[in-house]
Amino acid sequence: MHGVLVTYFGSRKFGFLQPEDGGPDVLVHERDFAKSAQPREGAKCEFDIVSDRSRKSGYRVERVKVLK
Repeated sequence: MHGVLVTYFGSRKFGFLQPEDGGPDVLVHERDFAKSAQPREGAKCEFDIVSDRSRKSGYRVERVKVLK
């Protein structure tokens, strides 16, 4: 999937991605970004959404790459 990092709280190491194709914003943690990625608000990203029943939303983000 593709989307934009609309909010990022650097001191708390999480933010929210807005999927390009609509739907609710998705929670993303700093650990979900590729090691070389610098999370920043407004960055276009590529990511995977996977099922996670332990979360209220039922899914989470993995393998986030910041696109140039």
